[in-house]
Amino acid sequence: MATAVSRMRLVPITADSVFPDEENLFPYMFGAGYLRLQTRQPGQAAYWAISASGAILPLIVRSIRIFRFGQIQCPPLRQGVSLSAAEEQQFLDELVAELRASKLCDRLIQPTTNCVFQVEPAGATASPFGSYRLPLAGRTVESIFATLHSNYRNEIRAAIKHHAVVRFGRDQLPAFHALHSATMRASG
Repeated sequence: MATAVSRMRLVPITADSVFPDEENLFPYMFGAGYLRLQTRQPGQAAYWAISASGAILPLIVRSIRIFRFGQIQCPPLRQGVSLSAAEEQQFLDELVAELRASKLCDRLIQPTTNCVFQVEPAGATASPFGSYRLPLAGRTVESIFATLHSNYRNEIRAAIKHHAVVRFGRDQLPAFHALHSATMRASG
């Protein structure tokens, strides 16, 4: 039986890595410092998983005792754009095949909480908790608000009362980075 050849590349990220083609790595670039920092932690390594089609995602591998756990940091993107569900499925299946072939990690663990995937790798044991995409088309703000837990509704009301403003986009990265860095410093 012929073995399928993986077209996935796993490129190590080092403390002095240069990130080429930064435009296509957005929004991962805000995490470039974080990924470099992970390479300085004992028993940890960071990688870019890059498919033949140019889709990319960051992966951290942690060694704990005799086990190596891989954790995907973000869903795959191609030139800064999310993949279709079918493309994401193919990417994840190729990544799992490459991780098995290279024996880089023993197990993929649950992605970080900010990872929202459309699919899971074939054969994965999916958990009933995590992040979900919900269809909101045709629903009113009031009907969505009514379905939230009372704690979340109270937090939203407090934010409105204090005139909180939500901004997003590439021009917000410096502000996000400053806030994120201050939060990480404060948490140790």
